[in-house]
Amino acid sequence: MKPDNWGEGYQAGLTGLTYDDNPHKAEPAGMAWAFGCGEGMKERNRLAFAAIMSALQEQAKPE
Repeated sequence: MKPDNWGEGYQAGLTGLTYDDNPHKAEPAGMAWAFGCGEGMKERNRLAFAAIMSALQEQAKPE
């Protein structure tokens, strides 16, 4: 596991995959280490990310 590489952890959180010592080997797992999230947190993180993206898109709309 390489928690210092936030890009891999971010992708793991979005996809629900977790990584062992080899970050290129992703496996489905019940516990993703990104954001310290377990199975119950994945949906919450996905909804939060969607809310952030929609807010950014709303802000970027030309008036």
